[in-house]
Amino acid sequence: MSKIKAVSSNKLLYSFALKSVISSVLSVLLGIVIFSVLIYRLDISLELTQYFGIVIVIFSSVVVAYISVGSIKNNGAIMGGISEIPIMLYLLINLILSNTSLVIFIVKIIICLLSGLLVGLARTKQNRKFKVK
Repeated sequence: MSKIKAVSSNKLLYSFALKSVISSVLSVLLGIVIFSVLIYRLDISLELTQYFGIVIVIFSSVVVAYISVGSIKNNGAIMGGISEIPIMLYLLINLILSNTSLVIFIVKIIICLLSGLLVGLARTKQNRKFKVK
């Protein structure tokens, strides 16, 4: 049985962190742009934007967990949850700087964490390959 080398595991963790941060930023920005255009074009009330925020969080957390956990074969649920940290930091900053309700913030955090866990678990199940000798 071969030993795990620290260099390859560090590379895997750096890659995971980089994928997590980049996919978080891009998916949140994409979601914000799409829903901003929809709200503007359809002339939707601005009071409903916090509910669109929930949809953006669901979209972003699914995308981030799917991309980040792609190269990991074990502990997918844990790594899927960890990959959601940049989105949760964004939500915390959004809570501090804007008029976001605390209840909506808690709902977004729970949805973000649960979807990260589920997608991470499903992604690692998908990555496992059965070898028949």
